[in-house]
Amino acid sequence: MEPCSSIFICCLTSFCGSFSGYAGLFGRIGEAWQPIQSFLKISSATSALAVKGESPVAQVPACVSVEFRDVEFGYRPVEPVLDRLSLFVEGARKVGFVGRTDCGKSTLLKLVERLYDAQSGSVFVGGKDVRQWPLRQLQRICTCLSQNGGVFFSEATLLDTIRFAKPAASFLEVVQAATLACIHDEIMALQDGYQSRAGEHGKNLSGGQRQRVAIAQALLSLQDPEKKVVLLDECTSNLDPETEASILRNIWPLLDGKTVIVVTHRFEAVEDLVDEVVAIQECRAARPIPLDRTALAASAFPAGC
Repeated sequence: MEPCSSIFICCLTSFCGSFSGYAGLFGRIGEAWQPIQSFLKISSATSALAVKGESPVAQVPACVSVEFRDVEFGYRPVEPVLDRLSLFVEGARKVGFVGRTDCGKSTLLKLVERLYDAQSGSVFVGGKDVRQWPLRQLQRICTCLSQNGGVFFSEATLLDTIRFAKPAASFLEVVQAATLACIHDEIMALQDGYQSRAGEHGKNLSGGQRQRVAIAQALLSLQDPEKKVVLLDECTSNLDPETEASILRNIWPLLDGKTVIVVTHRFEAVEDLVDEVVAIQECRAARPIPLDRTALAASAFPAGC
């Protein structure tokens, strides 16, 4: 082989190797950029509500009530999800929402957070129309944990993932939150413990582990005294009944003095914890149902609806 040819082949090989390395680097950058894009989309989506005019910061009452007054809402014009629904949740009360799939339970919570606005009627938080609250202040007052909740970044450790709601949290605080969420022992069983990577969208975790890490994340946010309203939307749906019951018993003392709305299909999970259970029915009827099992069995909404 000619010397010039050998030199050319060596240069070409070196170039291809370098290009391959850069391609891998670009791939990792692209993977890391995805959650940032998601965050920016969420931020831009919520800011559309704020540009209509931010209200001045409002005084927050000690106990914050939640009220739905003649609320109408639908994701599609011909399919109403809520039809003139009215319901009042007294401040510092714990209320469970039950009802069949697609009856509007989760939609009610989204209206409280102003992820959507009611198309007719009004939603009140602390006696004030949610549209009159400064959006950022409303989001500080209310915290919601859904069945697909939690924030996960591909390169973040479990320690930093749980810290997301409170970046300054100590390691001890993180461990305490994870213990209450019944995930600490499983984290410690991993080879790298709290330094393990959750993966993008928590892909390195099972569904139940993801939910418990998200609960631990939310528990750190509850230490903020401004958190007055807690919305739990099927946040333990991937857990077995025993683990679900343990977590709810662990976190319930932290909710003392807060207004709590729990959306669930499993009445048994909350019957001993809430002050009242309300059935959401036919897009509009919201009526209390009995907490004792004998009366519940005779009601239109049996346990597990």
